[in-house]
Amino acid sequence: RKLAAGKLVHPNVVTAYDAGEARGVAYLASELVDGTDLRGWVLDHGPLPVGEAVRAVRDAAAGLGYAHGCGVIHRDVKPSNLIRDGGGVVRVLDVGLARLASAGPTGAVVGTPGYMAPEQEADADAVDPRADVFALGRTLAFLLTGRPPGYDAVSPDGGGGLPSCSPPPA
Repeated sequence: RKLAAGKLVHPNVVTAYDAGEARGVAYLASELVDGTDLRGWVLDHGPLPVGEAVRAVRDAAAGLGYAHGCGVIHRDVKPSNLIRDGGGVVRVLDVGLARLASAGPTGAVVGTPGYMAPEQEADADAVDPRADVFALGRTLAFLLTGRPPGYDAVSPDGGGGLPSCSPPPA
């Protein structure tokens, strides 16, 4: 697998150095960041105050905006892929597994149900940066409530599934 984000260097992105497969096991080698992912933090301490949640999402949006400007779409934005380092800065994890916007069709759905945009579940090859923005909005809701939007409880994997709905006719 080609490393999509190996050249991304930004204060709000965890740098990925290498990705591949060894003995049938996929791996991602990335920068070591001493911190806590936001899903774990919320589950351990409860929802974030509004200002703190907004700062976290602003930091993540800055990193994602940079990645999008470089042609990289994350496709799996969720609280467990955002880490707050010792200085309080939130950084986006697993960008090395992201998809280059210019990559050809794969048909593979990548993402976490409950955070994925409906169009991402419907057609993985049609995903663009707006899918990351959608997931970041759902992440903000989780940070403020401790629950993914539309669900009564947090599932062990941090997701669930989007409620099934059909778009209105065009």
